[in-house]
Amino acid sequence: MSSESFQRRLAQHTNALNASIDGATQTLLSRFQDIADIAMNQGKDKNIVSSEVYQIECHTLSMIRAVEQLLDISRQLKSFWLCNSSSTTVPSLDFNETNLDLLKSKMTSLQNIGLDVKSSLTNGMHEPEEMKNDLAS
Repeated sequence: MSSESFQRRLAQHTNALNASIDGATQTLLSRFQDIADIAMNQGKDKNIVSSEVYQIECHTLSMIRAVEQLLDISRQLKSFWLCNSSSTTVPSLDFNETNLDLLKSKMTSLQNIGLDVKSSLTNGMHEPEEMKNDLAS
């Protein structure tokens, strides 16, 4: 797949997700506003109140569906982020040999410290003096 077609497909997918997010957010806001408007029950008889309770339940179910849609979008974004191996999401790291040698020496030092800690724990000893010096450097 070429980079241009990938970028085009990514833009289309992004626009579709943004539209879904906007729609679900708008649904949440409008349903919440409807519930707040209905909730004023001063001076209403029981029949009107029971009808409004049913409306509130319907609006609540609609809000739940909108939140589930947002959770699904979140899951899609996470899986896309985890599964995408494009260079646009994973930066390429440029290491030279001196950086790698320094990294290897630090990793070796950390492994030695770990082995010293393990041996001191198995022998019941306290921290050796040389390990304190390694940690300080």
